[in-house]
Amino acid sequence: MKKFPQGPQSRIWISFEVRLREDAKRQRSQQESVTRNMTVRVLIFGILVDKLGQRELAISLPDAATAGDLLSMLAADCPVVAAMRDRIAVAVNMEYAARARVLSEGDEVALIPPVSGG
Repeated sequence: MKKFPQGPQSRIWISFEVRLREDAKRQRSQQESVTRNMTVRVLIFGILVDKLGQRELAISLPDAATAGDLLSMLAADCPVVAAMRDRIAVAVNMEYAARARVLSEGDEVALIPPVSGG
């Protein structure tokens, strides 16, 4: 059991203990906010459906991730996405979006590869 100093120094010691506890709480809060995740729904079109084998994915991303971050994550797992990455159009919630678009929980992200034919 800790023995606290008596007298005027005891206030300083208690104040120091309180500050340590508050700092520890703040650090835990910051760590929790860094590790929070969101889930987005990814719709896949064109040749990507054949290569990925699915029309829809649920992807977990860190908070404040962008459409570009999502593409990077998929490109790391799928060489076809990596090869086409610069040519894949992105739409978020049914509107074309830049890769810098910050995603939110529950967003619907469509990956639209280039189409050719006639």
